Amino acid sequence: SDNENDQIFIINYMFERAEKDFKQKKSIDYIDMWNQINYNSQLLKLDAKKEFDSLYNKLKLSIQSMTE
Repeated sequence: SDNENDQIFIINYMFERAEKDFKQKKSIDYIDMWNQINYNSQLLKLDAKKEFDSLYNKLKLSIQSMTE
């Protein structure tokens, strides 16, 4: 569906931005991330918690590989 495609685009964009933030600042603004996902999920009628969890888990793996 279009909604899912939109959300995938948003998640990928936020993932790349968070990775870049982590490389530069060694931290990620999860509150801002949650707010954006929550907002977009309401617009797209999707489950914000599920979306956030999937992004969070993806980032966790990425950060682990960067810090090893």
